[in-house]
Amino acid sequence: MSKRLGHESIIVTANIYSRLSPEADQRAVDVVDQVMGGRPKTTSAAG
Repeated sequence: MSKRLGHESIIVTANIYSRLSPEADQRAVDVVDQVMGGRPKTTSAAG
């Protein structure tokens, strides 16, 4: 997706779109962590 949007990396995309809402911010962190082999996906109380 980041390449389609013309972003240098997924981190640039996440930084732009994570500001849309606190929930989107956490989802962006989760996605980047998963892509980078980090911690497992978290779930929110609302999710």
